[in-house]
Amino acid sequence: MSYHLIQPLFPSGDLLLSPAILGRGFDVHPLLRRHFSGDWGEISDYDRNSNDSSLAEGAELLSQYTAPDAQQVSDLLTIVTAADRSYTVVFLPGESQN
Repeated sequence: MSYHLIQPLFPSGDLLLSPAILGRGFDVHPLLRRHFSGDWGEISDYDRNSNDSSLAEGAELLSQYTAPDAQQVSDLLTIVTAADRSYTVVFLPGESQN
């Protein structure tokens, strides 16, 4: 069996989880892997193109995914990596990323 090293497309910086993310207790690791590999999830074509440009330009990166325990269609988990790549924050609708 051979193993393959998967390199992220960009540095994550510090990983910050909002109180709601922590409170709901689900595993965000699979979604973080998607974010760091350039799978931006359920975002608009405009945001997807913006992220693709941001990889080269060093701007903020945004991903959204249906939360693992979603009760509503609008229950999207958001991941944002800062433009300077110093942090990545995971939060739910209605929460501030700051």
